[in-house]
Amino acid sequence: KGKGRKRKEKGEKGKRKKRKEERKRKKKRKKKKEEEEKKKKKKINYKSRRRNTRYIGVTGVQTCDLPILCANNVAMKEEGGAPDRVSHLVSALDDQFETLSGDDSLTLPFMSVGAVGVISVASNVIPATIVEMTQLALQGDFPAARGIHLRHFNFFRAMFAETNPIPVKAALAALGKVPLRYRLPLTPPAPENEARIREALVEIGVLSQA
Repeated sequence: KGKGRKRKEKGEKGKRKKRKEERKRKKKRKKKKEEEEKKKKKKINYKSRRRNTRYIGVTGVQTCDLPILCANNVAMKEEGGAPDRVSHLVSALDDQFETLSGDDSLTLPFMSVGAVGVISVASNVIPATIVEMTQLALQGDFPAARGIHLRHFNFFRAMFAETNPIPVKAALAALGKVPLRYRLPLTPPAPENEARIREALVEIGVLSQA
């Protein structure tokens, strides 16, 4: 009886060990499968989504057909500083994707080659003027739009005299629209840039000469 009991206990112990090892293997397989699933989700399946995909080189930057790879994107902000970049984008993406200027002083040049508007800093100060200029450009009245652009060009440039949004905050404070307060990492503009901002506001007629 003693020997039989020992053999039985030994057999049960062996079974428990096997079950434990099997559970470990299952857990390991499950973990591996989950990791593979995560990798699949992260990886874009370019082969299945390459239909009509075009790749264009824009001054060293590779831009792909974003409407195909990212269906929920409808436009991009371009502030590379060169109308050539906008020309490349517009010609490659046709009407599938819209390009917006990211720099007020480049809005009109960009719109002349196919951009459709601007994500504007200056519009915080002169919203109606920016709307008028872009609407004129969209209607094809570039001489009138150019007049607005040139009258406000110095102001547009002043809005980027320092890191955005420091200049526009200084401009709005000078107009009494917001308190003159900066929170880190923003700091007050340099005295010469603050003077440049005020001069630009006077030039476009929204601030009285001190």
